[in-house]
Amino acid sequence: MKPRMRPYRALRAGIVAALFVVVFATPLSGCSGDVEVCQWSGDERPEVLFRLGCRRDFKMLAGQPESSALPASQSVLFLIDRTDGNKIHFFDSEKYLHFAYASENLDGYTDLFAFNAEMYYLEGRRLLLGTLAHHIGPNIWSVEIVPTDKASPDMIRQMYDVVQASIDFDCDLRYHPTSNALEMPSRLPEGVPIVTTAELYQGATYQGMHLGETVGRVKRMKLEELAATYVSRMDIVVLDRVPNDIAAVAGLVTGEFQTPLAHVNLLAEARGTPNMALVGATTTPPSLIRTECGSG
Repeated sequence: MKPRMRPYRALRAGIVAALFVVVFATPLSGCSGDVEVCQWSGDERPEVLFRLGCRRDFKMLAGQPESSALPASQSVLFLIDRTDGNKIHFFDSEKYLHFAYASENLDGYTDLFAFNAEMYYLEGRRLLLGTLAHHIGPNIWSVEIVPTDKASPDMIRQMYDVVQASIDFDCDLRYHPTSNALEMPSRLPEGVPIVTTAELYQGATYQGMHLGETVGRVKRMKLEELAATYVSRMDIVVLDRVPNDIAAVAGLVTGEFQTPLAHVNLLAEARGTPNMALVGATTTPPSLIRTECGSG
C-alpha cells in the first residue's frame, strides 16, 4: 500500500519550511525462516539482549520514532565490545542512545565528547557502534553506521559478521552505507552483501523525519562548513549531507536520506524542531523546495 501524504501548511514570514505527514499501513512483516526461539518472553521491554532469537525480540527493543521514514522501518541500536570477545549488546532503543547505554553499563565512559572522538574516528576504538534496521517495504534487514563514522572496511565487516552470528532467524541481512561517502568503493567491505540507499528508496526524493512547521532564515552549506558556521534557532539549515550533531536550529533539511534513529533526528524530536531529507536540497532553488515540501 502506498503511503498517504497530507501536507502541513506553514505560516509565512520570510522563508517557510513545511513537512508532510506520512502514514504507513504496512505491518512489520519479518523474515521467513525456521521455528524461532525468543530470548525474551516478558511483556515489558528488556533493557538489553545479547542475541535476537526471533522477530519479537527485535520489535521489543526497537525505537519508535514519532514519524516513520520512507520507506517504513524499525531500528535497534547495538554496540560490540571488542575487548570482551566481540560481545554484542542490542539495547532498548527508546531508552538509550549509544553513549547513555555505554556510560550506564560499561566502565570508563563519562564524557560524551571523548566517547564520540574515540568511537567514531579511531581505528583502535574499543566499541563498534551501529544500528540494525528492518526496512519493511523491501523486507531487507541492514547493518548501518552513522554517516560520519570513519570505520574501515575491515571494521564494518567485523561488525556485520558479529550481527549476523547473533541473529537466530533467517533474514536478508545486508550492509547499508548511509551516505555517498560510505558508498565509495574504498569504504565498502569485501564479501559483505550491500544494499544502497537508492535501492531502498527506489527513486524517492523526499523523507519526512520529525514533522512540523517552522519559520526561519534558510542557510545552505556543505557539511564541512557547519563546524565553522554559527547557526541558531532562527535558522533553517540545509546541508548536503547528514551531520552527526547540530546546534538547536529552527529546522534541518539534508540532501541525503537519514535513518530513523540518526542522532540529528533524535535531537529534532527532543527539541521539537522539524527535520527532513530532500535529495538535491542544496542545489534546488528555494521556490522549488517550498513546492516540494508542500507550503502554499
